Amino acid sequence: MQDGKCYIQIKMNKFKNMKTSIKIITALVLVFLFGLHGCYEDYVNDFDYSVVYFGAQKPLRTLVARQGQDELVFKIGVGIGGLHKDLHTTKTYEVKYMYDPDLLNTVEGAETLTELPKDWYTIDNGDDFTFYIPPGKAIGDCPVRINKEKFVSDPGSLGNKYALPFRLLTTTADSILANKNWTIIVIKYVDERSGYYWCRGWQAEWDVNTQLVIPSTKQEYTHVDDHRNRLRLINTLSLTRFELQGMGTQGNLSGSAPAADQMIIELVDGNVSLVRKAANTNEIEDLGSSYNPNDKTFTLNYIYTKADKSYRVFEELKLRQDVEKELRFEVWMEEEEEIIDEG
Repeated sequence: MQDGKCYIQIKMNKFKNMKTSIKIITALVLVFLFGLHGCYEDYVNDFDYSVVYFGAQKPLRTLVARQGQDELVFKIGVGIGGLHKDLHTTKTYEVKYMYDPDLLNTVEGAETLTELPKDWYTIDNGDDFTFYIPPGKAIGDCPVRINKEKFVSDPGSLGNKYALPFRLLTTTADSILANKNWTIIVIKYVDERSGYYWCRGWQAEWDVNTQLVIPSTKQEYTHVDDHRNRLRLINTLSLTRFELQGMGTQGNLSGSAPAADQMIIELVDGNVSLVRKAANTNEIEDLGSSYNPNDKTFTLNYIYTKADKSYRVFEELKLRQDVEKELRFEVWMEEEEEIIDEG
């Protein structure tokens, strides 16, 4: 028994020593983290000089055109850095700027862009062209409101055509960052019905003589779980015309499809028509399709012909998520570190 007690005592001592070591290591880690936190606070908040700038020089803004809206709205603005922590929470900074079309002639690549017509938009602070950076904030911005009807009437607004060029002039901060004192914002749009759709449905060979499907050829691609269904990609061609990639079993599961396996959806006043995209794409015969705006779902009923065979297809396409959630930050040209000649 003495040996057993001795063994237990040794084990208990090791356990106590381990607990002590853990406490010491934990304390050291906490001290280290608090030290880093203090250094970080000083680094981000305690500077002697402040500077303002445009966050990106060549941003590409994709706006979502929605039913029932008259304007496409986005924000322009400036950032501020190098703030002294005592002023950061108490002072409002002002930044004057100007519309500068000369940038389209001096910035590489911008010569292909077109100024957004002035009667197509308004800027909320357009009376004084001043950004205001409130106390405690790192950004000062304001809305730009584009007339939807005028903007979408030009097919060029689907691509990188229209631009708004701006230059910073003066500020109540200490300085303006020299190589970030300008921006050229390119604006385009997509319709809210664009994006990736979950696709459920079936396809079967179609006997053109009997006008019936061949039952033995029927293929179903329907799952209760959305994520197990194939995707279809719909792109905006206008507010009433869309490109659908894929048909029946043709196309990639990820949503894209070769040009031959694409078609056109025409959606006018709630009525849907499926149309052949081009002479070198599969022939399409619409058998009666529809769109439900409440749950953003297309019901497609059609026949397509490929390689001398015809196929009857019935599909339901349900929008995976709002197209705005699919958008990411983009630039119309990769930015370079450069300083524009002030003249």
